[in-house]
Amino acid sequence: MCSAAGSPCFSLVAPDAATTAAVAEFERAIGLRSVVVGAEGVEEEGQALSDWLKAAGVVAVLVRPDFYVFGTAARLSEVMGLLASLRVSLSLV
Repeated sequence: MCSAAGSPCFSLVAPDAATTAAVAEFERAIGLRSVVVGAEGVEEEGQALSDWLKAAGVVAVLVRPDFYVFGTAARLSEVMGLLASLRVSLSLV
């Protein structure tokens, strides 16, 4: 689990607040950090991440603490399935 003391976190990066709002319970359960990129959240320096999300056709990306992509979701309805896969991978079921 991550903490404010600097332990690594899984991060869910999404282009809108609606996507990250859907995962509030999971944030509390494992310390998932949600990041909204763009006008509703953290402003990018350049467009690399937003361009990648658009080119990949995804609304969210789940990034492991070592910065590898765990998975992506093409639609908001897929985000919870992505997080369920993470829960299984972390043996939290």
